[in-house]
Amino acid sequence: MDPAPPRSPEQFIADFFTEYTAAALDGANDPADVDRFHTPDIVQVADELTRTVPAA
Repeated sequence: MDPAPPRSPEQFIADFFTEYTAAALDGANDPADVDRFHTPDIVQVADELTRTVPAA
């Protein structure tokens, strides 16, 4: 199995947000599909509010 081609950190982040947004807005997807973008121990911070995502 070949590893994924190398990407710059900037391209990695751009790809992440593009794919995450597409999955989150796709009405045909199960909402749980968005969970594949997060690890169980992720901590989200937005507008100075912190949210720990519970483990599944």
